[in-house]
Order: sequence, then C-alpha cells, then structure tokens
Amino acid sequence: MMEDAFLEEFGLNRSQKNIVKKYIRELQYSSVQKVCSPILTVDKLDELTLQRGLISSFLKFKEITKLG
Repeated sequence: MMEDAFLEEFGLNRSQKNIVKKYIRELQYSSVQKVCSPILTVDKLDELTLQRGLISSFLKFKEITKLG
C-alpha cells in the first residue's frame, strides 16, 4: 500500500497510518512534501498540524504558516 511506503520513507509510526491514509493523495506531491517536511516526523505529525501544512502548500507558501 502507498501509505505503508510513505510511513517507511518518513520514519512514521503505524499509529499515524490513519492520518497518512486520509491525506495520502495530497501527500504524494513533492511540493506538499517540501512544505510539510518539518512536521512529517514521529513527534510532530498530527491531523491539525498536517491540515495547516496542506493549506500552506496549496496557497504556495514555502513553509507552514500559522492560520488565524
């Protein structure tokens, strides 16, 4: 599965698989991975932070920006 390869590539835990599975279509893009790379770690990845990263990426920001 694509999620398993992503987890392995970024060294994420199996417990984070549901988050990755939910957003795997977006996470496949290198531009998204570039913006989100600081949070694609075991201790930083959670759904809210990932959503902020995805929005930042889609808005063409170079890094995750605090929203609101």
